[in-house]
Amino acid sequence: MVKAAIFDLDGTIANTLADLTTAINATRKYYGLDEVDEEFILKFVNGDTVTFILACIPDIPKDEIENGVAVYKRTYSKCYLEKTKPYDGIKESLEELKKSGIKLAVFSNKSDEYVKMMADELFGGIFDITLGSGIFPSKPAPDGALDILDRFGVSSDEAVYIGDSDVDINTAKNANIKAVGVSWGYRGREFLENLGGCAVVDTPDEMAAIIKCGGF
Repeated sequence: MVKAAIFDLDGTIANTLADLTTAINATRKYYGLDEVDEEFILKFVNGDTVTFILACIPDIPKDEIENGVAVYKRTYSKCYLEKTKPYDGIKESLEELKKSGIKLAVFSNKSDEYVKMMADELFGGIFDITLGSGIFPSKPAPDGALDILDRFGVSSDEAVYIGDSDVDINTAKNANIKAVGVSWGYRGREFLENLGGCAVVDTPDEMAAIIKCGGF
């Protein structure tokens, strides 16, 4: 029986790609580089902030990284909710899980301050715990997920991690908890099926149903 569901943020419960692209392009402009599109950005989402920036702009001189990160963070602080929206049906499915008595959490590689702000502004108080990077090692390290389970008082066999990428599924594996991959996210069904180790769902309704029945 599932007693706790831990969710990734970017590409799982919210489409954040447009605003991430805005912040990366502002950083690229700072270095005199051309803009890139969302398809380019898509390949690098899932790491922590610095890893993401360096993947999108790999030739940043070491002595300039701090300035680039500052530009990115300053831009993102202004645009992080300009176009970011919850995926259709996610709010309703979260409410259904909550009503069934399942504890809900977010564990993301996004900076902790943004995880907390975005969870609150996009979803109200539906999540019992929200956790981002900067406190524990970044995913796929399991430390953050295990801390959430400890705070919930839930064992690993009573929990599930829901995400859209290999980073998420490997986080679940490393924490020894069940995994659900969402095909509407940044990697798609074929990627998740080839990855293995998770049930793959196509809609938030299907996601809620499989979590409630434990049909993994």
